[in-house]
Amino acid sequence: MFGCLTDFRKKAISMAVFERYSCATAVGAGLLLSLSLPAVGQGVSTWCSKFDQTSEDQRLKTMVIQVKSSDGTVDADLAAKFKFANTLQAILTKANSKQKPEALVTTMVDSFRTVDGDERQPKSHLRMKVSARPGEAQLRPADLVADQGDDSIVPVGFFNRFDLSNFPAGHCGEARIVFAKKPQAGRRLLIIFEGKVTPKELKNENEQLTESDCRPVAEFWASLIDKSAQQRADALQKFYFDGDMGTFGRLPIPPMSFENLGGSNRGQVRANLFINGPANPWQLREWLLRKHGDRLAFDVVTVKDNPLTEFYDTTKASTLPEPNRGAAELADFQDRFKKEMLKSLVSNNAVGSGDAVRALSTEIQMAHGFGFGQGLTAEFDEFESTSQGDADIPKPDSGFQNGIDQAKKPLGSDLTIQQVINRATALTCHGCHQPEGVTRPAGFRLEIAPNVFWPKTLNFVHIDEDSKLSEALSRSFIPFRAALLKDHLCRDLEGAPAGQPVTAELFALRKAAPAPLALGTSSLQSLRQELATAASPSQRAAIQEIINDEQIVRRRAERSLPGSLWPYRRTH
Repeated sequence: MFGCLTDFRKKAISMAVFERYSCATAVGAGLLLSLSLPAVGQGVSTWCSKFDQTSEDQRLKTMVIQVKSSDGTVDADLAAKFKFANTLQAILTKANSKQKPEALVTTMVDSFRTVDGDERQPKSHLRMKVSARPGEAQLRPADLVADQGDDSIVPVGFFNRFDLSNFPAGHCGEARIVFAKKPQAGRRLLIIFEGKVTPKELKNENEQLTESDCRPVAEFWASLIDKSAQQRADALQKFYFDGDMGTFGRLPIPPMSFENLGGSNRGQVRANLFINGPANPWQLREWLLRKHGDRLAFDVVTVKDNPLTEFYDTTKASTLPEPNRGAAELADFQDRFKKEMLKSLVSNNAVGSGDAVRALSTEIQMAHGFGFGQGLTAEFDEFESTSQGDADIPKPDSGFQNGIDQAKKPLGSDLTIQQVINRATALTCHGCHQPEGVTRPAGFRLEIAPNVFWPKTLNFVHIDEDSKLSEALSRSFIPFRAALLKDHLCRDLEGAPAGQPVTAELFALRKAAPAPLALGTSSLQSLRQELATAASPSQRAAIQEIINDEQIVRRRAERSLPGSLWPYRRTH
């Protein structure tokens, strides 16, 4: 099989996500080998064979649902059901909040209304720069939630991120919605709501999900194959807003809830900012949707897996708001990069969780076969990821380069220093969304292995206002995610041990979570009980803030765990 894959690397990669491909007979330019499927039994999903045998276009709709098709046709049902205001109102209603969508959006716009300054990094407490965003600050929240108008925001795509599943942390990946403002020259804004999918609440520190707990979620996504456009829109509305998966059951908390967008069960909201460039450079920022008393707000947080670029260059310490403390953090970052992060960056790229993944081309596996730190970089993350200009392109000084070169020799890696740095770059928001870089030479691409390059984007976005997908999504990320979904559906879960992944090769790759960071929910349940019985608004507000702080600790613990379906979980 691997000899066949060597030849397959030379063939063009198409969007044929699940067309069979064999060494003897090629069918189109498909991505997968012709595989023999396990016999359907009690532990194998009834959707296994159907998922394998249905058409490419239908399978694609289980991973990403585009609101506008390539011919410009808009899915009117999806557009109507998931108006921006409707989505926000569904979140507010579930939170028992009397706020209006406009008031909630105001908390995001307010986060841009600041002069150039700095904020304390929540873990290291180092002051880090936060740039002013006057263009976004001038947006009118009423216009953003309006049904029509130049600044109205509409849905453009829905994404199945079952690949991000983490059983110990209690979730089956994420269900995402990408919204976009009507595009205008110099005035673009895309917002992505990344809701966790939680099939049940973990009751104590010793409990975790099994792969069987996530099977109904996978089957719900697979069932979209059989639905008409209207049926699919109805099913997605019930799933995202109510957690209703029809015959596959009901989630206790829907993906579009403050709990799953930054509150009790993690998740986040991110945005690509393009208003009034180039005076305001293109940036990506991140928020958690959290409760403060009886109101919800978008709280600014650091952008995950985006270490401060200055940490790569020792000479930059003097430019930080706190030079002395910054120099200490810089030294710590470089030391941990060499001792801990480097190993994941140069790891074996061909590890597969099942036949479907192993049969993908080597290039596609390389885009997913390494990870950056897996939660070890939380104290180094900054508040913004800038993709215009070269300010956020890592440029290690000669001393750090020499240190990386010495550290990678015992790992047996033949990657160049630049290829290692390119991998680290590709796994940041800037590197993933704009790997070519605005200031780089024409035709430049990030080389992540000899003659293997990071896939292309759509000029900083992976889905645009017309629902067009980037090459990175259509030819790499989506095929990989679909292969993981197929592996799960076609795996016999009968007799699987409770509370741990069933795939032995992945279980061997898992790293133990740091002992002090328990993932259970016992203390949170007590806090929620206190919150429910609090007598006054001030008491409720105080308890809610404690819950918010507790969730930050749990988010850090969750990031330290490899994925249950694939060890290196990429947020992008």
